[in-house]
Amino acid sequence: MTSYKTKAQNAAEVIRDRIRHGVYASGQRLDVDEIASDLAMSATPVREALSELQAESFVLNWPHRGSFVADFSPNETAALYDLRAVLEGHAVAVAAKWLTDEDLSNLEDLQERLTAAFRDNDLDLAMALNKEWHMNIYMAATSAPHIFDFINRLWNDPRSSLWTIPGRPELAQSDHPEILEALRARDGERASALMRVHILNGKNLVLNTPAPDSASVPVK
Repeated sequence: MTSYKTKAQNAAEVIRDRIRHGVYASGQRLDVDEIASDLAMSATPVREALSELQAESFVLNWPHRGSFVADFSPNETAALYDLRAVLEGHAVAVAAKWLTDEDLSNLEDLQERLTAAFRDNDLDLAMALNKEWHMNIYMAATSAPHIFDFINRLWNDPRSSLWTIPGRPELAQSDHPEILEALRARDGERASALMRVHILNGKNLVLNTPAPDSASVPVK
């Protein structure tokens, strides 16, 4: 059963998706009337959507100036990835003790589906499957209280969601099997080291890739 979404929720979903895919660039002013016209709705739900996205750190709303895409500065982005590397490295080490054979088989299935999504150039599906793959590992770290909530909050930050960057599909496909191998061997220390490298490799891709030309990136 499909859940009902308000116009504001639909607008927020579209704007969030466009920010994630680089259609709206960092620091870009978001014209309420233009977006409302594009989405065939009034300005009110768009304003509500921008307020929601401000709470999620995607948008900054300045009095008398308007709404702008958040500034994903290199320093802030680097700090986020460094924190993710620490937390996710620890979580995977803990999870290695608790993941069942069924859990590991599910991770392998997710990885196969993720590879297929990349092959089909379905970045929306790939992004969802990649998050599910990671979160299924971290949810197993039950003996580390609160760590999953902290990690999930960092993943919801827009700086963790830029999937138009060249090299990210290859990174997920090359690093994940090694991490899975370490988890199957119950080698938490190796799995932790591999996960930290995986996150920091993502950081390097993000920091070393120029911002996309918003006019040339298709809306997904």
